[in-house]
Amino acid sequence: MMTSGKIPMVRNLRGGRRAQFKDVRAKAAELAADIRGIISENPGYQDAEIDLRALSLTLQRLAARDAELPRSDPLRLLTAVQLGQDLQGLSDDMVRLREKDGALFSVLPAGRLRGRLYPAFQAWEGIVGEPLAHVLGFLRGLAGDQQLAFFGRPNADLQMLTPIEVILGQILELQDLSDAATAILHRGARRRLDHVAACAERFRQAAAGQG
Repeated sequence: MMTSGKIPMVRNLRGGRRAQFKDVRAKAAELAADIRGIISENPGYQDAEIDLRALSLTLQRLAARDAELPRSDPLRLLTAVQLGQDLQGLSDDMVRLREKDGALFSVLPAGRLRGRLYPAFQAWEGIVGEPLAHVLGFLRGLAGDQQLAFFGRPNADLQMLTPIEVILGQILELQDLSDAATAILHRGARRRLDHVAACAERFRQAAAGQG
């Protein structure tokens, strides 16, 4: 999370103006991407004086430092009325209609016979609409709690990122990422979504096999 107060200022590496720390994060991310390209184009490269892989990881950590992350819990459960408010003021009936059409999903808390609840991330920009409906198509037939487990848990096929993070292209909590995980996040939105969809299909098949 961003800390309160002023954004720290640092001296530009070439002198002159003082840059905000967010500028350093952006430059660190850019340099880390450049170094990953060098590593991929020069397999087996080794130099005792220049550890490119360690430098890339350091830059990734710097790029993520104090990053502004979503402040709400993506898995927070909302009523149909509450989710509708987050979906630009939809009525609860429209929320249920969207669910029926496969564009949303809900869960029924244990011990309850009615009063289904909706995970909050379904209203997030970058997920709401076609991206979510596309992935839900591959999870069709699974119970809501199974769908929730898929979206919210780190996935080995996604380099221990969650499907929510991969769809967004953004981590939801500060962490050291592997090169492979970072590469996934840097893909285009369509490629990330297709990767998640493929994982959803495997998840559905595994769940069906357990049944």
